[in-house]
Amino acid sequence: MTGCNAVTRDSDGAKDAAYAYARSVKYLIAILLPPLGMLLVGRVGLALLCFLLQITILGWPLAAIWAVLVVNNAENDKRMRRGFR
Repeated sequence: MTGCNAVTRDSDGAKDAAYAYARSVKYLIAILLPPLGMLLVGRVGLALLCFLLQITILGWPLAAIWAVLVVNNAENDKRMRRGFR
């Protein structure tokens, strides 16, 4: 029976690692390409506004911060929905 639990724990660990990797990639994309980061979490209108802000060099850092906040909010919403199931 211990072998079965070990396999279950290993697969859970692999899922957690894959989830952490996917989250970090989303944040990296949000920093480097802010509108694409917003599109990845399904915020089309905000992505368009972010693109308009990003067009200026001075707006790039603001757009990157905004995109990271939007991605973080989407991740928290997703986590909450999973918690209620």
